[in-house]
Amino acid sequence: VIRNHPRAMDIYEKQLIEFGQLTKEDVSAIHQKVNSILNEEFISSKDYVPKRRDWLSAYWSGFKSPEQLSRIRNTG
Repeated sequence: VIRNHPRAMDIYEKQLIEFGQLTKEDVSAIHQKVNSILNEEFISSKDYVPKRRDWLSAYWSGFKSPEQLSRIRNTG
């Protein structure tokens, strides 16, 4: 059932064309533009080197761990 159901994007494209919001040429141009952007970014991602400050640990420096906030106490 799910396999035979049209994709949400196809349904939305059909609606936009039926209501006169876009033409088939507009839809095709949008697809080409998006694919071009995604391909360019994919190619440039191969040379990407993340900066140290971009990692999550940089944002959490200085915060105390649970062990530092509440040390285990001897209860007897």
